[in-house]
Parts: sequence; structure tokens; C-alpha cells
Amino acid sequence: MRGMDADLNQTDTQVENGAEAEGGVMKDTAAEGGATDADIDAVDALLNEVEQSLARLDAGTYGRCEVCGEPIEDDRLAELPTARTCGSCPV
Repeated sequence: MRGMDADLNQTDTQVENGAEAEGGVMKDTAAEGGATDADIDAVDALLNEVEQSLARLDAGTYGRCEVCGEPIEDDRLAELPTARTCGSCPV
């Protein structure tokens, strides 16, 4: 999880410097006018979700639904590591 945080920090920096993801690879968009505010906002939102997940990990609550307290299935966490609910509970 900590490696993901470092990757997102790097991605955030790349977007701020005019790069965007294309097929999982960052490409320079400076010639196209750089990253948009929406791009930066999306990366910031994802970084915030990861930071919240890390805080839950530190608190010992990562992998537990914030609504019902039941464990979140491994498949759901593998698909969405920042999941806060089990999938049965409303968000």
C-alpha cells in the first residue's frame, strides 16, 4: 500500500507538470496545453482516497466495511483497494 502512495505522489506530480495517463503510461501533454484542472482534481481525489486507506490500515480498520463492520471481500479489495464498504452496504 505504501508503494501505491509513492506511485500516486509521482503521478500527481506528473499531472501537475503536464502529463496524462494513456494506457497506464504517462505521456507529456505540454504540447497539447497541459493537464486540465479536472485531471489534477481527479488525481488529487485518488490520492486522498489512498491516504484515507493508509490511515485505516494504520488504525487497524482497513478491509472492514465502514457501515456494517463486516470484512470486505478480498476480490473487492483487489479490484478497488480504497473500498470503504463491503458492496452490500450503501456508500
